[in-house]
Amino acid sequence: MNLAEINLGDLESRCFKPTLAPKAVDWFRAHETDRPVVSRTLRDHRPHGQTVSDRDEIHLRDAMDELLGWYSVVEIGCLIGFFPNPLPEPLATDARTLLSHDDVRPFYERHYPLVLPQHLLRRLEGQGLGEPHPRAAALFIELLEATRVLDEDRDVLSWLRCLDDYRVSKGGVVVSSLDHVLETLESPQLFLEVSADTSSREPLARAVRGFGKFLAFAQDFHRLLERMSDEPLLQSAAWHLNGYWFERLRVRSPEVIDDAVGRLGGWNAHLEGDDADFEPTRRALGEVQDVLRDLASDHYAAALRQGL
Repeated sequence: MNLAEINLGDLESRCFKPTLAPKAVDWFRAHETDRPVVSRTLRDHRPHGQTVSDRDEIHLRDAMDELLGWYSVVEIGCLIGFFPNPLPEPLATDARTLLSHDDVRPFYERHYPLVLPQHLLRRLEGQGLGEPHPRAAALFIELLEATRVLDEDRDVLSWLRCLDDYRVSKGGVVVSSLDHVLETLESPQLFLEVSADTSSREPLARAVRGFGKFLAFAQDFHRLLERMSDEPLLQSAAWHLNGYWFERLRVRSPEVIDDAVGRLGGWNAHLEGDDADFEPTRRALGEVQDVLRDLASDHYAAALRQGL
């Protein structure tokens, strides 16, 4: 077993086997020829009448998201020569069969566009990109560590669902949504009322806490991307690993970047104290807005997107 095979086995044990992704592989194998089931399950949830509310269906779609996340990791590993080329079986066949399926492709190409799985399919069809670099392996591992918060932190996951236009209802009443989070940020009093109990599992409390954690992640992630500036394909691939969320951020930019973060900077109007004392905080929040705008732009996305 060579080093590339060891690398793949190690990350497979950390990023694939403990997740829901194997459930998606098993489901697809069982339903591959049942096109109506595959198409219906992997529909776009946003148009009227297409809402996803069944718990089993939500669980399955989460599993598919995690599988596509794993395939994104696989593509980056192949891109930098960290994984074996060609990929071993059954990984290569499973990925090729699923990613080329006519009722799966709309899910990751149109409904929820993900560039890295598209590149992995091209690679499996003999058209892969590559950019080996001495520092790439270390940066790749650092990227995976930085991204764990988006996959494992329940608060952040609650915020990301809101950003993706999901709504949580109790007794027929919506209790958590993007609008609810934004309303909570309108004043420090409302914010404290919702988030005072840091152990609360209420959906809105989780989403509000997740928003703050997401801002911290964005700043760390932006610094990591800037350190990859001399490796444009790796830099673009790293952005695309989380790019769906920054695309969503772009769509909701006026509400999230301008209004929500901007509101935090205006909290001093509701608090006692000298306005000058709040200036460093306001300046720091302005820097956060700049980071979010950069991440939500095409700045990092273009290099890999042009290769499709």
